[in-house]
Amino acid sequence: MFSLNSLESLDSVNHPHQEKDFMKVFFKRLVLFILFLSPAGAFPLGKNQDGNQEALPGEHVFFLKQEDVSQAAATISFDISRKGVEFKKEPDLGKGKLVRSVIPLDKKKNIVLPFVSNKTARTLYIDFNRNLDLTDDQNNVFKGEQVSRMVAFNRVRLNIPFGDKTITYTATINFPGWPARNTEELIIHTTWQGDIELEGKSWRLVMVDGLDGEIGAGSHDRYNFIPLSQEAATPDYEMLPFPKDYVFINNKAYRITSSFVQKDKAMEARVSLVEKDASLGELNLTGKYIRRLVLLESQDLYHVILENPQERINIPTGKYSHEKLSLWRDNPSSRVSYNLDNKIDVSSGTPAIFKAGGPLKNVVKTTRSGNRLTPSYELHDADDNKVEFEDINNDNPPDVVFYQNGQKIHSGRFAYG
Repeated sequence: MFSLNSLESLDSVNHPHQEKDFMKVFFKRLVLFILFLSPAGAFPLGKNQDGNQEALPGEHVFFLKQEDVSQAAATISFDISRKGVEFKKEPDLGKGKLVRSVIPLDKKKNIVLPFVSNKTARTLYIDFNRNLDLTDDQNNVFKGEQVSRMVAFNRVRLNIPFGDKTITYTATINFPGWPARNTEELIIHTTWQGDIELEGKSWRLVMVDGLDGEIGAGSHDRYNFIPLSQEAATPDYEMLPFPKDYVFINNKAYRITSSFVQKDKAMEARVSLVEKDASLGELNLTGKYIRRLVLLESQDLYHVILENPQERINIPTGKYSHEKLSLWRDNPSSRVSYNLDNKIDVSSGTPAIFKAGGPLKNVVKTTRSGNRLTPSYELHDADDNKVEFEDINNDNPPDVVFYQNGQKIHSGRFAYG
């Protein structure tokens, strides 16, 4: 090792022939010193797409900007029957039915957000800094609206501090009327999202923090990779819970980690996708028109996201127990999405078979009671699975025509299911 003082003690002026030798030794020691300080196994750093954040080889780093959406990005249900919340200081809460309880932020760490609700006056007071003092929080009083027997606090701004940072969320909080159950509903509208590129394909990466300040760590955190297409509008896919370990997309496995960072006076999400080698097995798809298939491994080790999958695909080996499909033949406006809960064992040996998808078929069942026939309608997929699809329009039920011996005897519209 060396120090600045030891360099100054060298007499290079009186011994000019020693100066060159000293400089050689100095630079050799400098190189060794840098290597000594470098972490073991580290590789040269490179720039990511923003050009201002370094990433290791095999790592993809992206920054997602905060964006509020109209729909529910995530929903938290919580019980307000908890007693014993006592505030040190309170403002004048007025007369009415008061409820003192908490919103759970992180159940593992027992971090909660205390509040008081005057249900009669439809007023909500939130203790943002969690010090049991309702008088020292800014912008913490909200006025609700009566909707049927429910009081709704629409799109309120929650400024929640976590250590040295404060994260602002937009949420709708619904309180049932009296008398009613004690379960409240908090709908999160805040997302962090941005357009990214992986292996030459473009995606909109969307993430949701379930109010615990650590995106990707909580039970209410959500994410999704939505394909970007210039030919058609992007379908509004349902958000997924974060995988325990890896997401498999674009024929590669990635570990997702993320954290909040302050950039240009805004809170952004820094997302890291680190590539991982995975043992693959073959999966054969029997159905058609599958535009999106999401498989969840039973131990939550992998989430497999497949866009326009081929008949034969390779995915990480494992036991998958949940499948979510989106089908359409011509355009996304005719999308049909539904869930299955089959068991699929993907191994490195015999190919696994996935029996689902199109073409879909209409099935009408009738039950007889005397001279009365009662029809019921169902939609089945290629493997005769009943399609409980999400985008059902109950205002536009199917037309059904009855024939007997080739002759039309009746027609009409019948309810789903």
